[in-house]
Amino acid sequence: MPPKSDPAKFPPALSSEPFHLLFQSHPLPMWIYDLKTLAFLEVNDAAVEKYGYSREEFLRMTLKDIRPAEEVSRLEKDVKQKRPSLQHSGEWKHQLRSGRVIDVEITSHTLEYNGRKAALVTAQDVTERKLVVTAMQEGQERFAALFRANPEPIAITRLSDNRLVDVNLAWQEMTGYSREEVIGRTPLALNLWADPAQRASLVESVQKTGKARTVVQVRQRSGKVRELLMSAEVVHLAGEHYLITMAQDITERIQAELALRASEERYRDLVENISDLICTHDLQGGILSINRAAVELTGYTLDELVGRNLRDFLPLENHRAIDDYLTTIREKGHASGIMSVRTRSGEKRIWEFHNTLRAQEGAAPVVRGYARDITERRLAEKELNEREARYRNLFEDSPVSLWEEDFSAVKRRLDELKAEGVQDLRAYLASQPEVLAEWNSLLRELD
Repeated sequence: MPPKSDPAKFPPALSSEPFHLLFQSHPLPMWIYDLKTLAFLEVNDAAVEKYGYSREEFLRMTLKDIRPAEEVSRLEKDVKQKRPSLQHSGEWKHQLRSGRVIDVEITSHTLEYNGRKAALVTAQDVTERKLVVTAMQEGQERFAALFRANPEPIAITRLSDNRLVDVNLAWQEMTGYSREEVIGRTPLALNLWADPAQRASLVESVQKTGKARTVVQVRQRSGKVRELLMSAEVVHLAGEHYLITMAQDITERIQAELALRASEERYRDLVENISDLICTHDLQGGILSINRAAVELTGYTLDELVGRNLRDFLPLENHRAIDDYLTTIREKGHASGIMSVRTRSGEKRIWEFHNTLRAQEGAAPVVRGYARDITERRLAEKELNEREARYRNLFEDSPVSLWEEDFSAVKRRLDELKAEGVQDLRAYLASQPEVLAEWNSLLRELD
């Protein structure tokens, strides 16, 4: 506890017990100093506690002793000036005993103390307040910089009258309006919202929860409507509520998604309605998906096919072929060939397949399979081959002479004569017997 000052030392007007009690117990540092020498004449407890000096040390010091060196000349100039009895001296820097420098606001009142012209001083530490103000100013500057340079469109609207108070460059580029054209006007007056009900819903959501995020349609100056993913938040500044909106133009993304969805629907329709089998399976042969054509080709339902293994639908003697096929797919990424398939009724069918491996990053590899039933074609080819073999045998084993000649060149000459207008071929040949000799030379014996 610092030693108490003696009330008897105060001038009569200030030596009353109430004043002395107020001086000593005041929460702000206070002191009395000599206007001529700047020496401390009295200090209160708050000054002792704040500055770290004892009362006895203060009374051996002057105002210069609690100033940083760079502030002393300013102090000397200030005390030389004529001053009023009550003076608000503004902000000063004081140095504590620890060496720490603080910012203080000084208010003083002149008085006479023990026959000496003096001043009663109150010092209020404003260091923390200045730090807060500086931080707020820096925050505002950072916000302004982020606001101006942000690549996403940002707008600030005053909620009390729904008028725009600021927009950034990205917003101007997105809408086609300049900042000067929109400040002080409402979005509705500018016809910015393709559906004004969307804005009302957005504002209502923000007022209830403080923020919102939704897809909206905004009309550009040209009249073109853009799809925006808009985030909104309410902030309170200087007694006003403001709506800050940030938007991301997703028009092209939505259009791409719609085009992709349409493409997928067309592909799905093609897959589901094509007469050939289309499926996907894993690298163990497990069926992942299959189209409706498989039902017609195999006799199994979709539920009976999906989840089963390819081996379940092949004759037992072909299981080794499946192992070879899966090895080829893993190593080469594609495989084509012929397979024999057993339908639900037990019938064996012949399929021609062309399959490819699809591997996407982060996903398990999938084989896309395409197969066509060529059973009838194979049977027809077999029958044709058998007929050709039979006719060949008849040709080779005939007891009479048989041969095959090519009349194609003679046929061309006949066509040429008809084109030239020859109507009676018999009369033409009778008048030109050398033509027969020429045609005879055109015949080719094939077999």
